[in-house]
Parts: sequence; structure tokens; C-alpha cells
Amino acid sequence: MSNNNFKIIDLIATVGIISFIVIWCFLLLRPFITVILWATILAVAFYPAFEWLKNRIGGRKNLAATLIALASIAVILGPVAFIGKTLIDNINNLANNFIAGILVIPPPPENLNELPFIGEYINNIWELASVNIIDALAKLEPQIKQLATYLIPITANISVALFQFLLSIVISAFLMINARSLNHKLVLIISRITPTRSQEFIELASLTLRNIIRGVIGIAVIQTLIVAIGLMVAGIPSAGLLTFICLILTIIQLGPGLIVFPSIIFVWFQMNTLNALIFSVWMFSATLIDNFLKPILMSRGLSIPMIIILIGVFGGTIVQGIIGLFIGPVVLVLGYELLTMWIGETEQLCENSENMNSELIIDN
Repeated sequence: MSNNNFKIIDLIATVGIISFIVIWCFLLLRPFITVILWATILAVAFYPAFEWLKNRIGGRKNLAATLIALASIAVILGPVAFIGKTLIDNINNLANNFIAGILVIPPPPENLNELPFIGEYINNIWELASVNIIDALAKLEPQIKQLATYLIPITANISVALFQFLLSIVISAFLMINARSLNHKLVLIISRITPTRSQEFIELASLTLRNIIRGVIGIAVIQTLIVAIGLMVAGIPSAGLLTFICLILTIIQLGPGLIVFPSIIFVWFQMNTLNALIFSVWMFSATLIDNFLKPILMSRGLSIPMIIILIGVFGGTIVQGIIGLFIGPVVLVLGYELLTMWIGETEQLCENSENMNSELIIDN
């Protein structure tokens, strides 16, 4: 066997073994990819707070990361436990009142049947329930069964997602503790693609991710606060629970409309025209304010065109769901920077080539 053939076989064997190991590692990590991505997002988002807290407690980074992780877990579990307890208590009260025969449903509001498409149907069911709730439930039995088949998988998925998110918080604490060494390793990896701008790319990705988090979470908090004020002033029932649902909807980019529009309809049946009009304008403002704030918060400190970030946000959400909301803009921004750098280098090479040709012509 010639030396060249031996080198070819050795190269094929090396590439095959490395590919096999990489694929095997991917298969082992695939169930945890979502958790690792969320942990990375949280670590980047929490890192400024981690640095601030670490400096305040004498540089003890383990304690700082632990405190941030515990506070984050408390912020997640607190509202979840409150909503769970509230739902269980309400269901128990309804069941007890139904068994005791004291469950009273008020008659439907006036003009409900004038609502387009579904007004008459809802009015008839509501009126029947106010007279005989058993007959109303029997009439709605197919819809109730169909709803239950959807709710059970959704509840299971929410439980899994909650566990994954809590695990991501724990992993993010370890990432923050080892941030410097991880950053050094990332620089080495990215330097294989762009040797001169590896650190710049990492900083760009971090800034983009923080801007997206500020844009998403910040705007969600502002919108929810405006909606909450409107709900409480108008005296909407269960305003606290609706506010929390509104916060979740705005974070996942569905917007507050699912809370705002039914509330507006409810108010027009309960208030006079002037108050209902003021409430409607206030709540519509809450749904539209993100159109003005997003460009400001998401593009702050970045030289990237805003359209690139917005395409990354919406494209990432469509392709990868809620996690794509954060990952999509980062990937698209880095791709845009790589393309810009490649075009710039190509233009530089063309200019150098033209200069060399001009010098040759002059010399000749």
C-alpha cells in the first residue's frame, strides 16, 4: 500500500470516528438542548445583576449565583402556586355549591344576543343555565368533553415546561459562576471562523440577547401595568388573575388582546357610554404601545438595522416557538455581521487588486 493511500484511509477513519462521536454526543444532549438554551439565555440576562451582587457581597460568586437562582425560582413558583390554589378553591366552592343546590347563576346581561355571530347562542345557553344548570350542562356535554381532551395534554406540557425552566435557572447559576472560562473557550471556538473579531461577536450576541430580553420583558411589564390599572379602576372581576394572565400573554408575544377585548365588551354592558369609551381608549393604548417601544428598546446600542432584529424575533418565534423569540435575533444578527464582514473583505480585495493593476499600468 502506498503512502498516499495510507494517508487517505487514515483521514477517512479519523473523520469517521470524529463524526460518530459528534453525532453520539448530539443524541445524548438532544433532550437537554432546550434546557441548555434557556439556561444560556437566563445566564446572559442575569449576568449584570450577578456582577453587581457579587461586588456587594465581597466577590463571593457562588453565593451571588445561588441568591439569584433562588430569587428567580421564587418569582416563578410564587404566582404559579397562588394561581393553582385560587383555581382549586374556586373549583371546590363551585362543586360544593352545585352539590348543595345553592349554585345561582345570574341571568344574562341585556343586549347580549345582539353580539354578532355568537351572541344569540351564548344568550340562550346563559339563560338556560340561570334557570336549570343541569340542562345547560347536558346541552354543553360534547363541548365540555372536547375541551377536556385539549386541557389534559396542555396541563401536562405546562408541567414539563415549568420543570425545564426551573432546571434552566439552576444551570444558569453554574454558567454565571464559570462565565470567564466559558467566554475564553467561546472566543477560541469563534476564532476558528473569524480570528480577529471573535470577542466582538460574543459581545454583539450578548448585547442583542439583553436588548431582546429588555424589549420583551420590559414591554410586557409596561403593557401589563397599564392593563392592570384599567381593570382595577373599572372594577373588572378577578382583576389580579387577569393581570397575571396578561403578563404571560405579552411575554410569549400573543399580546394583551385576549384580556383587553373581552374586558372592553364587558364594560360596555356595565358602564355608561362615557366611562366605557375612556376605558376602551385606555386599553387600546395598552395593546398598541409595544409598536412604539420595541424599536427603542431592542435596537439600543446596536448598529444593526431594526428590520433585521424584528425579522429575527418573528421568524424565530414561528420556527422555534418562544425560545426562538430570543435565539432567532441573535443568530440573524451574527449572520448579518458575518455577511457584512465577508462583503467588506471582498470589496477590500477588489480595491487592492485594482490598485495593483493601476500601479502595473503606470510602471509600464
